[in-house]
Amino acid sequence: MSKGEQVDNKTDNKTDNKTDNKTDNKTKKLPANYYFDNDAVETVIIKYHETGCTNIFLRNEIMTHADELIVNVIRTHNLHNIYAGKDPSSFSDLHQIAWVAIESAIYKFNDKPGHPKVFNLWSQIARTSILAAIKKDNRDKKNSEGYRYYLDERTLKRSAKIERFMKEAKDICKYCSDFMKIIASLEDLYYNDLKPHEGLIGKLTQHSGMSRAKIIKFIKILRLMSFEFTDSPIGEIEHQEKIIKPSTIAFTKDED
Repeated sequence: MSKGEQVDNKTDNKTDNKTDNKTDNKTKKLPANYYFDNDAVETVIIKYHETGCTNIFLRNEIMTHADELIVNVIRTHNLHNIYAGKDPSSFSDLHQIAWVAIESAIYKFNDKPGHPKVFNLWSQIARTSILAAIKKDNRDKKNSEGYRYYLDERTLKRSAKIERFMKEAKDICKYCSDFMKIIASLEDLYYNDLKPHEGLIGKLTQHSGMSRAKIIKFIKILRLMSFEFTDSPIGEIEHQEKIIKPSTIAFTKDED
C-alpha cells in the first residue's frame, strides 16, 4: 500500500468517526409525555435477563427510569388525594406499590415482536396496581370492626318538625287504613334509612305494599291539606293573614 493510499484511509476513518460521534451525540427526540427512550430501556432489560436477573446494577438502572414515570402517573390521575391518608406519606405508599408492581413485571418481560412498549406497559401497571390497592384499603376499612361499631352506635339527628308532621298526618288519616300503612312505612324509613328522601316513592311502594298510584295520591292529598300542618309554610303565615279555605269562600249572586 502506498503512502498516498494510507493517507486517504486515515482521512476516511477520521470522517467516519466524526460522523458516528455526531450521530451518537444527537439525543433522540422523545414525545412530550415520555420520560425515557423505550428502545434503550428494553436493551438494558434484555441484558438484565441475560444475567439471569441477578445483576443489581442493571436492575437499579432500569428502575431509575420507572421512578419519574410513577410520580407523574400519581400526580396526573390525582391518586394521592383519592387515597385515605391524603398526606405526604400517602404519596410514598402509592409510589412503593407501583414500584414493586413494575419491578415484578421486569422478570416477565417478553422481547418478541409485537410486544407492548415498556412505557405504555409500565404506565398501565402503575395506575392499575395503585387503584387496586386503594379499593382494597377502602374495602378493608368498611369491613373492619371499628367502622361497623361506628355504624351501629351512631345517632342520627332527628328533626322535631318531622316527628310533629308524622303525628299530625296520623291524626288526619286515622280513618284510612291504606294511608296509615303508608305513614307507618314513611316513619320506618325516617328512623332506619340513612337517605330516606332518595327514591322515596319506590321505597314506600316496596315497604308498604301499596301501589305506586296510591302512594302518589297520598302525597297529593297531603299537599292539598298542607294548611292543617303546624310547620307548613302556609301555616307559618296564618298569624299574619287569615287563610280562606275553598269550602268557606262566599259567592255573590252575580258570580253564581
